Amino acid sequence: MRTPLILTELQKYSDADAARFHMPGHKGNEDFSKLFGAVDIDITELSFSGCLSSNEGVTFEAEKQIAEIMGASRSFIVTDGSSAAVLAMIYVASKFGKKLIIPRESHKSVYNGLQLFGMEPLFLPAEDAPFGNVSAVENLTEILKNEKDVAGALLTSPDYYGRVQNLTRAREILHGFGKLLLIDGAHGAHLRFCSPDLYAGEFADIWVDGVHKTLPCLTQAALLHVKCRNLERFAEDGLSFFRTTSPSYPIMASAEFGVYFSEDFGKEGFARIFAEAERLKNKAKNHGYVFPSPEDEAKIIIDCYASKVNGANLSAFLEKHGIFSEFFDGRYIVFMISPFTRSKDFDRLLDALIGYRAQFGVENVDNVRNRAFFKIPCRKMPYCAALNSPCEVVSAEDAAGKISAANVGFFPPCFPVVTAGEVIDGDVAQALADAPNSFGLQNKMFKVIK
Repeated sequence: MRTPLILTELQKYSDADAARFHMPGHKGNEDFSKLFGAVDIDITELSFSGCLSSNEGVTFEAEKQIAEIMGASRSFIVTDGSSAAVLAMIYVASKFGKKLIIPRESHKSVYNGLQLFGMEPLFLPAEDAPFGNVSAVENLTEILKNEKDVAGALLTSPDYYGRVQNLTRAREILHGFGKLLLIDGAHGAHLRFCSPDLYAGEFADIWVDGVHKTLPCLTQAALLHVKCRNLERFAEDGLSFFRTTSPSYPIMASAEFGVYFSEDFGKEGFARIFAEAERLKNKAKNHGYVFPSPEDEAKIIIDCYASKVNGANLSAFLEKHGIFSEFFDGRYIVFMISPFTRSKDFDRLLDALIGYRAQFGVENVDNVRNRAFFKIPCRKMPYCAALNSPCEVVSAEDAAGKISAANVGFFPPCFPVVTAGEVIDGDVAQALADAPNSFGLQNKMFKVIK
């Protein structure tokens, strides 16, 4: 494994027993460290530690090595999560047009970026697919023929459910029209090391890796990459708006470490982890569990409806046994794995699934529906116009039939089921109001056009 440059400098400073007259305020205090871990490497910009906004020093050298590994002309470490990187990516797009083609199932940060830069979304028509709807890239051609001032398309690949877009075809169409291909690959950094033919960086002009999601990194560690040198200055400008001026050095160091570790772990290492997941699924299938098979093998997904289990009860049962999934959306339970997922954790999950079936048997799920996905609403107003129109706040009951003035959805998977300018369905409104985690509401109230 390559020597992590940032972590090495932080460890040297930690060993130096320095008098810390700089941020942060915990000063590496031992008592504080007992509560929060290795705070001795949590520092600020010092003479030796580099700076994210500088094109020299240890941080810049680390970014150069990351770019080499990930196949970029330039890579930027982001300590503010994938969302900040997505916003910077949309800033780049805004320099090339006032419209951006996106799937409806894009992350909320995409919609936030469009709002910030006054860009109108052009939605790819969606098709029925496992886990709800998925947009077809073949529709790019028709949109680009009929629309002017389009910067390009921002696709999500892989998504929260492990679905991968046809990126070869998307690049062919977009580049044929001279347009940009941007990819929110927040869930797919690991693909660079195990399935490079599916990795966003093989196709995109600019893309985001949320390395904390699937690589051994701290939460909020992300990377923004550009393929073409003419985009680098725009990416730097965009990041200057959204990247903090007080970055977390542990997060920075972990982003670098995660990439180097995964490079060393390689295809063989990931193959071992995925084989463990496949072993679990095969044994659980013998007990009636049904697992969809997305292209991304880092996701284990139980279709509770097809498995005839009550997903809410199963999730609670698993947590009671110390097993926590990524999320349950009303039909599917999603589990995420990484190089640090242990064999004994796979065994615990398998034992719990078998135990649940033994205790509850086959359950009646006739009334179960996937609350994260509904029929695509009817659009009555352009997106940007709806966001800037006079609005009022109403209850879920009163929202039915009205035009939404905001994007609302479930968290996770954190993409809207109703976007600004679309008509709110009554059942959807009630499901959103009843959900324990949703976004776009104000105390379970809806913003609607007056």
